[in-house]
Amino acid sequence: MPADLAARRMPSSEPSVMDLLEQFKNPHSPMYLPPGTCGPADEGDITPNYTIPLPTNASASTSLAHIPPTANIVSSEPPLIKYDRPLTGWPDTTYSETWMENRKTILERAVREGWDVERAAFELPIAWGHVDKFRHLNNVHYLRYFETARLGFIQSLSSHIPASKVTDLLEGQNTGFVIKSHNIVYKAPITHPDSLIVLARPKSVSMPSSFHIEIAAWSLKTEKLVATCETECVVYDHNLGQKAAMTDDIKHALLSRMNRGHLAGGNSKI
Repeated sequence: MPADLAARRMPSSEPSVMDLLEQFKNPHSPMYLPPGTCGPADEGDITPNYTIPLPTNASASTSLAHIPPTANIVSSEPPLIKYDRPLTGWPDTTYSETWMENRKTILERAVREGWDVERAAFELPIAWGHVDKFRHLNNVHYLRYFETARLGFIQSLSSHIPASKVTDLLEGQNTGFVIKSHNIVYKAPITHPDSLIVLARPKSVSMPSSFHIEIAAWSLKTEKLVATCETECVVYDHNLGQKAAMTDDIKHALLSRMNRGHLAGGNSKI
């Protein structure tokens, strides 16, 4: 057996953790730490023992024995929180002044084109895991972002129809809807990091049982329109498992949102 290996297998003469703890408690030891203090941060730290601060609600007679050992590293300063950008964990450079200006420009254009930016506009950050080997958002993932916007639009109809019917539409019970088709047009690539501003609105109502939702997505980073989608939805009776006729309240809700868009110059070519 090599000598160095044998030496490593011999019992160590170095003090154990328990030995060190006893040295810290022994007033006659050079390693003694008085109660309420802590040792150096590293081997080069020659600062005198740190005093553990008392909690703010503690009295002068508070026993230091009840203060946790880590109390000395708890900062009394409030956490640094930046309120001038979305709290999403993105780097500061992501939410730059350019992005802020782009958001304003995109939403102003959307208003001119008749999109309902108050109730059916959604800002969705791009997930890094959705970027493919070509370093842009993979085409299939656009459907997920459009799905989020579509369901958000349906939820916004609660201002026109009873909340119980909105729940039926969203949760696939009683009378709801199913997707018949998607028609997506890709206009520009999306790279990470970025966020999409996605807007949704009704485009047409085809009685007795179908309607089309128009969706558009802009890049917050480049300010470009990156994709559009037209989705055909069919009213469906989930209890009977078959297509159903559209109820008057749903029809009127869709038409009222369409009329708002037309009055504002909406449904223009995008």
